[in-house]
Amino acid sequence: MGLPPESLEFLVRDQSMSRPSFRTLLINLPGLLRLVGQQLRLTKTFARDDRALFTPLLQQLTTDPINLQTPQHSPQILFDRLDHILAALQPATRYNILAPIGLAIRQKIAKIDDLDSGMMPEVQATRAFQTLANELRHHLDRHDPGWATREPVADLRSWLNDPNQDPHQTPNHTPGRTLLDQFDAWLDLYGYLSDVGTNIAIATWRETPDRWLRLWWQAAKALTTAKPPLAMKQPADKPKGSRSLQEFARLKGRVAEVYDRLLAELRWCFVALEHQGKARDLLPSSLELSALHQDPLDPSIAATGDIFG
Repeated sequence: MGLPPESLEFLVRDQSMSRPSFRTLLINLPGLLRLVGQQLRLTKTFARDDRALFTPLLQQLTTDPINLQTPQHSPQILFDRLDHILAALQPATRYNILAPIGLAIRQKIAKIDDLDSGMMPEVQATRAFQTLANELRHHLDRHDPGWATREPVADLRSWLNDPNQDPHQTPNHTPGRTLLDQFDAWLDLYGYLSDVGTNIAIATWRETPDRWLRLWWQAAKALTTAKPPLAMKQPADKPKGSRSLQEFARLKGRVAEVYDRLLAELRWCFVALEHQGKARDLLPSSLELSALHQDPLDPSIAATGDIFG
């Protein structure tokens, strides 16, 4: 659109940007006007697609999840599933580009930097995980004094399931069992996230539960030596326009959730196909998901070229 290469950094990182020439802007005015039009309609169009496409599809995928240990879906069902996911990823990719840019533009115009990032999935997951770690710390303090000075138990899940921790509890209702249920619920809710959200070759959190059990222990241990939090400052009066900005930040968070969940479902389809291909000796046992051909992803990647018409 004739904007300088550093324009994105100007919007999202507050870096300086050279001023484009008037002639360049005039030549690219149609593309800029299309971007403005899409931004003005973004909230309404996403709400429409979320209601008609994203929410029904994600509910259907969640109702019929893929078992990554022993995939139960036939290859044909998995390929049909892939088709639906890729079709939804086309508009989801556009929204996932437009929403962050739109929020950055609005923040620049309103000159408001401090927005609550709590609507982003990874922030919500981190906050919930910290709460779980604090509850685990209290549990360990009660049932295993001195735990923080020792190495973590080899199998935290079995240890928390042990009814001998509290002889007054039944095996299915130990305090540790309740904690594990909360941990499993957290992993089920946020398991679609990964350390590199846009790379489906990277395992999702759902696929690495043992790693998160270890991190859970480590986070609880860190809380025993953490400094007490500073007193919260009284929030200043919210500047004019911050409420509408916060609503748009909520939209950005929902867009990110939809996009990340679709990518996770895409990966899980590939993982299931990989397992079945190896089980039937159709794929070499040494093949990894990252080595699979990327042509099936082209529709979602190509969607970025359609943003400006």
